[in-house]
Amino acid sequence: MRFHDLIHTFASLCIEGGVDPKILQAMMGHSSIRVTVDGYSHLYRDAYDRAVKGLEAVASGGMKVIHLPERGV
Repeated sequence: MRFHDLIHTFASLCIEGGVDPKILQAMMGHSSIRVTVDGYSHLYRDAYDRAVKGLEAVASGGMKVIHLPERGV
């Protein structure tokens, strides 16, 4: 296994786990968000599909929404 394979696996698991692209950029040390998104765009398609399904579940009442208290309260 090459070092590049480990980096790609790390990024893939982060994207699968819902890590924000801007956070992933910082974690990976990329100079811009574009490097991160362009390099892993094929994985974000699946994340997009999961997000749409999640929103559909919330909108249809199939998922419970938990409201968090506002900061400083």
